[in-house]
Amino acid sequence: MTRDPKEMTKAEWLTPKLKEWAEKHGVKLVGSKEDPTGEYDLGQLGRFPNERVNWWEPPWERRDTIYYWDGEPWITFYWASIEIKRELGLSEGVAQRTLRELCAKGDIRSMRYEVGLIDDEFGYGPLLYPPNPIERIKPSEWLKGELDLDLDWSSDRDEGGDEEVGPEGYCVEVSVEDFVHWLVKQPKPERKAKAAPSEKGKRPKIKRLLAEMYPNGVPDPAHCPRKALKADLLKRDKSLDPLDEATLKGAIEEYNSDPKRSEPIRTRTHSD
Repeated sequence: MTRDPKEMTKAEWLTPKLKEWAEKHGVKLVGSKEDPTGEYDLGQLGRFPNERVNWWEPPWERRDTIYYWDGEPWITFYWASIEIKRELGLSEGVAQRTLRELCAKGDIRSMRYEVGLIDDEFGYGPLLYPPNPIERIKPSEWLKGELDLDLDWSSDRDEGGDEEVGPEGYCVEVSVEDFVHWLVKQPKPERKAKAAPSEKGKRPKIKRLLAEMYPNGVPDPAHCPRKALKADLLKRDKSLDPLDEATLKGAIEEYNSDPKRSEPIRTRTHSD
């Protein structure tokens, strides 16, 4: 028996939603039980100076791996904003502004850590060795600026003179649980039904004229000779010239079978 969502705790309600979201986008949700070495736990980094993080990727490249910190999963601000853009049909700018406002209200928690050139051997990555810890971002801090923009590409030269290029600044991440909890409750944009293909050619014009001339339907050829009908139509609309028999016949058949029009008139017979 399915429990009433109102009686479920946030964790009970969110867990399947989180898994559904992760499966939909091919995201790896690696918890502490599945990651005993702490490979995907940001909190495990910084134990040694110049520690290389082979799996770390810049925000604009990371799309399939969730990092953990303080017992919770986190994704980059950039990644979350792209999800908002895709799921709600917003522009990238509006999606980013929406996420900043959610962080500023405290609806979605955020944190940051410094990124830069570790050294010539390890290149660029998180600078988590003390005194550069991961910091929670207070909601009020978002009111002072666009904190997600404090990370950009940088370049430096190593001892051999070769250029090293990588991200430098602060990487901002948001709580996956808060983010998914908010996202799944948002109304999805309505998909506009494809408009029926518009009629082209002479048939639409012919049918409009037939509606004026024969509101109850065009009689059969015995009582409405097509040659005379064709002449009448060309007289009413010279743009129909030349008008072949196949086009005229098709227009008549479409007009007479249109359910929006009244039933075609019945031809009187001698027995009526």
